[in-house]
Amino acid sequence: MADPVLYYPLQLLKLGMSAGPDTGREALLVNALESASRAVETYCGNRIFYRSALTALSLRVRGRVVECDDGDELLVPDLAAPPTLVEIRTGRGGEWKPVTAYDVEPGDALIFDRPARLLLAGPAAWGFDRVRITAEWGWPAVPADIREATKLLATRLYLRKDSPDGTAGVGEWGPVRVAASDPDVRALLEPFRLESAG
Repeated sequence: MADPVLYYPLQLLKLGMSAGPDTGREALLVNALESASRAVETYCGNRIFYRSALTALSLRVRGRVVECDDGDELLVPDLAAPPTLVEIRTGRGGEWKPVTAYDVEPGDALIFDRPARLLLAGPAAWGFDRVRITAEWGWPAVPADIREATKLLATRLYLRKDSPDGTAGVGEWGPVRVAASDPDVRALLEPFRLESAG
């Protein structure tokens, strides 16, 4: 199994926490980074913010098509690069047929390191049972706000070991309750959250 993708570098997290040479905490920091990275994906509607390997994904067409003035738009998961192959199938067990007349939308998304989410084709082009798209999925590059949110969340998760009951001691003031969630993390992630996410 491949190593899980981390949205923030371990070495920078260690540096930011003044963790010198490995003091036995590295495994805990890696665990916090993995958990934070997966939590970011879950919060944002199971989006991935890295570029995946070339993979074929078969999608049901129903509920994914929007009629527009210049054709029909098919909503797809985040595309990190234009598809290498798009195919349609008419009914179960039907033959897959390539589609060549489509545009990736928004047209300038990939130029600005943002994913494309739509395939635009002529009217009724997506009037089939399923579509199979071979592409690199995810984002062309990890956005800066995703990295920062992951760092904040990983730091919080790591430090949580020192406050298992939800309180942290603060010198002469005694125990202070640790907030249930971080408003900064939420603010950084909100623009990336899909409308259908929780």
